[in-house]
Amino acid sequence: MLLLLGGLLASPWVFSSCQHSAMSDYKSEKFHLSASPAAPDGYQMVIFTGTFHRSDGRTFPVPSGHRLISSWQGSGISWAVGDAEQPAPDSLALVWYSTTEDQFYEGHFLIPQQRIHALLKAGFWNTEEQEQQTYDELTVLAGLKGMAVVWLTGSKNRVLIGRFQAQETASRFPNQSSQEHAQMLQEERAELSPAVQQEIREGTISAKRWDDYLRVYPWKVAFNQPLKLYNYGLDYLNGERTNYPATRDMAQYARGVLEPSLKSVPRDLDLFVETEAGQRYEIRVVTFDENETMDAFQTLHQTDEQAAITLLVELDRPVRKVQLVLENGLQKIPLSSTKVEIFAAE
Repeated sequence: MLLLLGGLLASPWVFSSCQHSAMSDYKSEKFHLSASPAAPDGYQMVIFTGTFHRSDGRTFPVPSGHRLISSWQGSGISWAVGDAEQPAPDSLALVWYSTTEDQFYEGHFLIPQQRIHALLKAGFWNTEEQEQQTYDELTVLAGLKGMAVVWLTGSKNRVLIGRFQAQETASRFPNQSSQEHAQMLQEERAELSPAVQQEIREGTISAKRWDDYLRVYPWKVAFNQPLKLYNYGLDYLNGERTNYPATRDMAQYARGVLEPSLKSVPRDLDLFVETEAGQRYEIRVVTFDENETMDAFQTLHQTDEQAAITLLVELDRPVRKVQLVLENGLQKIPLSSTKVEIFAAE
């Protein structure tokens, strides 16, 4: 049997060879890549062993042994790796101790190797340095109740790779007496915040807050008057960050936020706009009011799960005041507790 490939006749053998080459690339093509640990804000974790596995049988480490207490956005801890050039890994083995829960967790997770390779291959356009760059770090969060999260991080961009579930496992303190362990636990927990200590006493420790962060909704940004969005930066509650476009095409980049797509709830926001008269402004939300914004997204989604949500930026004329409103065509919810600032842009 002959197959039509790109307008030419090709044999199945040629097609299979191309497929094999592509498969080989995503398993073997190397990039400057290392790993960094993270933990939920305020909840102490210690990674005992962390290892990314490659298709060639080799591995590279997630830094271990550090007392991690922040943050969901990453710890800034990294290790020099002997072989700094890595292919996209195919799995992650992780063992960590949650001081908050006095519990060990262990898991070996398959991760989306082809997607990681595609992201590394494509990279992003650094608008400040005017060059194409790519991601260089896999950020690994060891969380509560066996929750593990992996992001691919590079400069001001971060992409969520996945959320994984580990299992409880036996203590890795075999040489520690019960009295010594109780003393250690008391000392470590004494450094946690009063709110977390109260959760420990009441037995209400949960991963729900972070799982809620990972929820996505179909939403977009819109303006109440004609404005051209020529650049933007968005950080999301799920840990993702979008501050550089995939390519030089800024119009396509703008469509990524002006057209509805599944995204997490925003954490902070920078919009760079131009009026019809050519005046340029920066509309900045340093931090959204987390509870207000999450509640508003959930309320609108429950009203109509199919409707896209619009983050409407309402500006006066001339551009001096700004207000944010979430709406879905059926209901409007002002984000009155979220502070928005506007500046003249260079």
